[in-house]
Amino acid sequence: QKLLIDSDGKIHTYDVLIMATGSKATMLKDAPQLQGIFTMRNRVDADKFKQHIDPSKGKVIIIGGGLLGIELAASLHEVQIEVTIIQRISRLMDRQLDSLGSQLLHEVLTDKGIQIYYNDEVERFLGRETIDGIRLKSGVIIDCQAIIIAVGTVPNIERAREAGLTCNRGVLVDEYLQTNDPSVYAIGEVAE
Repeated sequence: QKLLIDSDGKIHTYDVLIMATGSKATMLKDAPQLQGIFTMRNRVDADKFKQHIDPSKGKVIIIGGGLLGIELAASLHEVQIEVTIIQRISRLMDRQLDSLGSQLLHEVLTDKGIQIYYNDEVERFLGRETIDGIRLKSGVIIDCQAIIIAVGTVPNIERAREAGLTCNRGVLVDEYLQTNDPSVYAIGEVAE
């Protein structure tokens, strides 16, 4: 309930709704339904990946050079799994680091043996039932045992739209996190 004290000192209460519906991992539009292609958003995703992976069966490709992709690459490297990162733009963690920071991170990762392809993206996924590799737009073919897609998240705004709330990428809010409906507030990853 929301409390309001009017100019006469009377206390009024009314109900409010707080939307905190979170987000889901972004999946590439043309990603096929093959075993061995993962997103990493929750424990279930991590458990499925862990059951699939075999350190002796080759590399893991991480699509996305943001925070999640870098953390996954470093963690996999620590358990002796070969890793390749595919980054669509010219540097790593472009939202968090400036050019120099990104270059230093690149050097740390490549010194560990993590291969990074910049300014490239997946043109084709290879495999019939299970992922075997990818072909990049540059023509490079990379074999793998698994792919993790770490290209961001999408806010869960479906119910907000159905309820008539104003949405762009997320639910639009003001500086108080109030939506266009004065009794509805949106917080967290769903708020814009």
